[in-house]
Amino acid sequence: DLLDLFAQRETVLPANFQFIAGARFSHAAAKAGSISVIDPDNPKTRRKVFLEDDWNALVGNLRLAYLANDATTWFAGLSQGFRAPNLSDLTRLDSTRTDEFEIPSLNLNPEYFLTSELGFRKVGEGTSLEITLFHTWIDDLITRSLTGETIVDGRKNLKEVTKLNSGDGWVTGIELSGNASLSDSYSLFGHLAWLQGEAYVYPIAGSEDRRSEYLDRLMPLMGEIGLS
Repeated sequence: DLLDLFAQRETVLPANFQFIAGARFSHAAAKAGSISVIDPDNPKTRRKVFLEDDWNALVGNLRLAYLANDATTWFAGLSQGFRAPNLSDLTRLDSTRTDEFEIPSLNLNPEYFLTSELGFRKVGEGTSLEITLFHTWIDDLITRSLTGETIVDGRKNLKEVTKLNSGDGWVTGIELSGNASLSDSYSLFGHLAWLQGEAYVYPIAGSEDRRSEYLDRLMPLMGEIGLS
């Protein structure tokens, strides 16, 4: 179950400034009546457990824009984010990667994010250009860690993994987009985006040692250019 309540206020300030402030309350609840877990006293057997949990968060955002003239705008922002663990994070009992088998993680906490942005936008006759730089700090990131145990799945021995709130991480990036009219009939458009990020993870669940790894599943350098 998901419930969100949000409010936002936009205010025009003197000297061509615009201020935006917002807040969001989020409530997430999960309930699973029959979760298969491995019996620690007999790893070859399964037992059923029940899960019912909920998470609440209040996050906000602040944005300031400066209208330099009719064509040019500078903007900056600071935004918080929140993600509760989903049912896959909490209850999965299945093969994941080639040599890994994930077990349920019933005691996960939400992930929290804080993003700062700085950008520039220019719109003229037949042309536009926008550049945005951002950096996101991540707290309590949910990642997989080895438990040190082995699971026999058919004829394969798989490494047992579980999900943990590993701790800290970050993502930084840049986005660029624009278009230009070449004539009354043709226009050129394009965009470019680049991301980089790392997270501190526990290679072995229950250990005190963390290491830094690149975040997986990040979008690679991506761009497009086109003619319309």
